[in-house]
Amino acid sequence: MMDADNQMAELRQALRDASELTAAADAALARASKALERALQQPLNGASIPRAPGPLPPPCEHRRLHRPGRPGKIATDPELQAFIRARADRMTYDQIAAAIRDAFPPERRVSRSTIHKWWSGQSSRPQTPS
Repeated sequence: MMDADNQMAELRQALRDASELTAAADAALARASKALERALQQPLNGASIPRAPGPLPPPCEHRRLHRPGRPGKIATDPELQAFIRARADRMTYDQIAAAIRDAFPPERRVSRSTIHKWWSGQSSRPQTPS
């Protein structure tokens, strides 16, 4: 019987301890809520917003200068670019690829899909004379 009484006393003490912990947690949560409400009512100060040391470059130029990977074969070959531009309005991509195979050595040849990708990426395509 004594063993059961000891267990009940331990359970009551554990419940009191848990109740005290719950009360302390409730009080801490109330303090945190009040502090957050006060912080939200205050305006932001300028020190928390980082300032750029000077004017920023245009976004497009920045991205152009920091592109990952290596430039494509056509982008680095002005002669190949001119060859494609001269035929773009008169031939299909397959025909241009075949003409490149006939006119250029194997290491400078490109596929139809490469020609299409390069041509589609040209923001200002120069008009070829008719």
